[in-house]
Amino acid sequence: MTNTQLVATLRVRAEATVVTAIERFSPADPARPATPVEDMSTVTYPPAAGGEPESKRPEVLAAAARLEQVLSKTRGFAGGLLLAGQKGEVVLYSQWETAGDPPTEVPPEWSIAPAVPELDRIDGRTCVVNFSAPDAFSEVSLARTPKAHFGVFTVAPENQEKLLELARENAPNSMGTPGLLAVNFHRSLDGHRVLNLGLWSDFDGFGKLNDRPGFTPAAKYWEGVSGFRPHYFDVATVVTR
Repeated sequence: MTNTQLVATLRVRAEATVVTAIERFSPADPARPATPVEDMSTVTYPPAAGGEPESKRPEVLAAAARLEQVLSKTRGFAGGLLLAGQKGEVVLYSQWETAGDPPTEVPPEWSIAPAVPELDRIDGRTCVVNFSAPDAFSEVSLARTPKAHFGVFTVAPENQEKLLELARENAPNSMGTPGLLAVNFHRSLDGHRVLNLGLWSDFDGFGKLNDRPGFTPAAKYWEGVSGFRPHYFDVATVVTR
């Protein structure tokens, strides 16, 4: 890890000229359907405790090398965040400056797929930041936010704005959970996803989230509007232009 990676800080905020590409990979699974299923059920589970840093895995190092050596030199690149998941996932969260209509899918020149051929690419959508809390923007760095989670909401396009309204009303209630520093909600440009990038100093107090209004087991704010899956990560690499 270079000194540049240690001090790099990626800013997450709503910007009219910036599109966010979120590309998700998981360990290969022959049983996974070729066409992803739009699952509207909710499955929740907490992050695992302890263990070796996920960022040491070979596929994570290969993805980081492509991000640093190829994507960061590609026209339009504004910044990138590589996440190493607790269930073997690798996720690239990257920011791109665009002119005109942005793509709704991650194009090949923005992709880390060539670096991780052993993994299945399970999603590759473009998004825009809708809102952040507790402030108008968030900052990601290896030093301050070494942990992250994705809340992946699957939603019918006609319900995307309704879910975002519910999130604006309820998601700030999560602040105060020990270790949670910021949440950042994104709407996918194809209308089928809302994604929350949560930034953490550590996951030790994660269980306290279930005590916050809108997050209790009996009253989750998204129920009846969208499906939901959580994913938990080590922040592996932060690259800025």
